[in-house]
Amino acid sequence: MERVDLLKLDVEGSEHAILAHEASLEFLRRRVAFVLLEVHPRGRRRDVEDMRARLRGFEVLSARRRVLLLRNRALDPQGRGR
Repeated sequence: MERVDLLKLDVEGSEHAILAHEASLEFLRRRVAFVLLEVHPRGRRRDVEDMRARLRGFEVLSARRRVLLLRNRALDPQGRGR
């Protein structure tokens, strides 16, 4: 798979474990233009901010409650997907 336009990541609380692996992050950075990510709380107030920090290189287009829409700046540098 060369490129994924939109990846919806709704894994009922396992997003923290998935994004803790550098291989997962590298796949997102190299191949995924947009990510729709639902962040499930782990009892910490900073869970959404932690996810944003892990996904460096992505711009947050929308953040509502615990759902983030992120744009990969490397794969959509001109913001054409907006």
